[in-house]
Amino acid sequence: MPFTNLELLSLCLLLLAGCVHSPSPGKKTLTADTVALPAEQHMIMPAGSRPVDIEEDSMFIPADAEIRILTATKTVTGTRYPEYIQQCNTWRLSNPDIEKIFRNSQPAENTVIHYLYSTMECEVRGQVMINGDTYQYIINAGSWFRLYNRHHSYSYSCSAENCRYLFLEHEEEHDGK
Repeated sequence: MPFTNLELLSLCLLLLAGCVHSPSPGKKTLTADTVALPAEQHMIMPAGSRPVDIEEDSMFIPADAEIRILTATKTVTGTRYPEYIQQCNTWRLSNPDIEKIFRNSQPAENTVIHYLYSTMECEVRGQVMINGDTYQYIINAGSWFRLYNRHHSYSYSCSAENCRYLFLEHEEEHDGK
């Protein structure tokens, strides 16, 4: 038997007033924790890990910093742009190359990286120790990288001539057109 208009109106008013509970949607079970990162990005963490608040900061790496590359693994993160796959397959960074990138890059805001640098589907990921502090890193072939740990995330770009040649693409040239 269908509801009358008066009964529907009464039910709506009761729902709005909070007198009647609306049925809740089914709950979904997740096997990973989600951490919100700055700039509306989301990162899925493995099940069992503890979520942390990551703070976007800037940190200059001093010229005399003690840098030790602990691990480095090249990763192809997608196949959306087949024309770059061959370039990515031949792209290599040695530990001295990675150290050179760290020493010659400048801190950059995420918005600068987003608008001025390419994000390529080719990265080197690993772990580095800088002045006794351990960080994870992601070096993107588009001339930028991130250092991060449990509480901090640092973004950098590399447009200096002494490290620019180590990347597949460079800062976008904008001529005002």
